[in-house]
Amino acid sequence: MKKLACLVLIALVVNSTAAAFQKPAADWSAVRALVAGSRLSVRLKDGKKIEGLLVSVSDSSLTLTRNNQAVELDQPNIAKVYHLIPRSAGKSAARSALIGAGIGFGAGVGAGGAIGSYEDIQTLESMAVLGSVGAAIGAVVGLFKGLASKHRRSLIYDAK
Repeated sequence: MKKLACLVLIALVVNSTAAAFQKPAADWSAVRALVAGSRLSVRLKDGKKIEGLLVSVSDSSLTLTRNNQAVELDQPNIAKVYHLIPRSAGKSAARSALIGAGIGFGAGVGAGGAIGSYEDIQTLESMAVLGSVGAAIGAVVGLFKGLASKHRRSLIYDAK
């Protein structure tokens, strides 16, 4: 019974992982399904990036407003379309601060361990101090990074 449960669990994990790494098809209908007013980031085939609010989508073009001006983009010139989804500033900042603190702590402990041998009490103290300092610096950097990211990008269309 335990083997069966393990096999089912492994199958679910492998299946969900494979689905997560699948690239979206070059399907323009996904862009057509977006509602007007959605915030988009469009990468053109010449490398330019244009962000704006969606006005309309047709079979051959996409129209955005940018700085109160309409910009019409022809579908053959579009490489990728991202839907910019607003993030919760508090969650994003807290998550980034925790990640930064963890990375900083690990770096500080590693630096403290490189100073001396593991049997030495002073080495353990320096590992604790440098780990705490690294965690504090990492948390501050992560906090600012989390506050700076206002949107999550979701790939809607890829012309590949």
